[in-house]
Amino acid sequence: MQGISIVIPTLNGGRIFEESLLGIRAQDFEGPVDLLVVDSGSTDGTPAAAERAGARVIRIPNRSFHHAGTRNLALKHTSYEDVVFMVQDAIPVGNLWLSHLRSVLRETGAAAAYGRQVAHASAGPYARWTTEGLNRFLGPDRRIQTLASPDAYAEMTFDEAYRVTRLDNVCALYRKELLLLHPFPEVPYAEDMAWAKEILFSGERICYDPDVVVRHSHDRPADYVFRRHVVDSVFCGRILGKLRNDFSGLSVSDLIDVSHAVESRVKDLTGGDSGSQGKHLSTGGLFPYLYARFSFRNTCRRFLLRGLRRLRGGAGFSRGEVSGQALAELDYHWRSMQESLPPLREAEARDALQKLAAGVLGKWYGDTYAAQAARGVLKTDLQRFIRPYLSGI
Repeated sequence: MQGISIVIPTLNGGRIFEESLLGIRAQDFEGPVDLLVVDSGSTDGTPAAAERAGARVIRIPNRSFHHAGTRNLALKHTSYEDVVFMVQDAIPVGNLWLSHLRSVLRETGAAAAYGRQVAHASAGPYARWTTEGLNRFLGPDRRIQTLASPDAYAEMTFDEAYRVTRLDNVCALYRKELLLLHPFPEVPYAEDMAWAKEILFSGERICYDPDVVVRHSHDRPADYVFRRHVVDSVFCGRILGKLRNDFSGLSVSDLIDVSHAVESRVKDLTGGDSGSQGKHLSTGGLFPYLYARFSFRNTCRRFLLRGLRRLRGGAGFSRGEVSGQALAELDYHWRSMQESLPPLREAEARDALQKLAAGVLGKWYGDTYAAQAARGVLKTDLQRFIRPYLSGI
């Protein structure tokens, strides 16, 4: 049987990477498996662990890593026509994972195939909830993603376009011939989505199969959750050519009002005490990491007192309407989390709530930046406020 190549970019993969390697080596696959690791400067023995598992290792400087460029580089060193791209903390579920993934590609004639993610056993409530929410969004059945026409795509909403162009390099199998013809676009984020859009417009198809499963989730602090949602809003919107929300009429001062409203709601939901984990949602935590971007110009207090010039253009909102929408979103997701997860201990609930709030705020900040950039009304204050969050993911 023809072999298959697996490519994993790494940086200090640690124990979970070793678990991933064990899962790959345990596969019952009829054919050779060519494992290729591209390491960008690990100091914890990750390359050696990969070599012990039989992998070939390409070492690159840390500064040269690029989500798209590094994968395109790795592709040139693969040995077989079917190429899996994975991440270092994705662990295959079952010993037929690889065989099943290839079968999906063969049976559907797709350009690429990807599967479902489930949270690690040690994952916290927020990570479990977000992973389960993604799976509900993608659906319980095998799904072929195609585009009927450019006009059909133009009529799609942000969420519809997001779903049809979904592809995830957490674990995805590609036809090498198509990747060589259409390399990953050199975008700073979501290279898999950008490639999916391009390949769908060329007439190819992508397959999602929830029976192909890897364990993958992250327990990150609230400031990372905030940044991740900013980045997702801005870059996915740019790739899709869609706006999730037209917040082009909002200003930085509006966003600060939203942040205060969310902070107040979190305090209400936690009985007025956000506890040790609430530091990211209090004036002692979340706001300094937002305001720090202006620390070279003025202090928090001076910034708030002087206010900012209201940005014009796009849809207008009253101050109460803006905060009300954000609070409704927070409340809806909080109820959803409570209904879908087992009862949470107090500390777990507090941690989950502060991450949930950070995600809501990150989406609002990111959607505002994306809308103003798309409408050509991006003002200097908002640009300076948000641009520093558009890296580091």
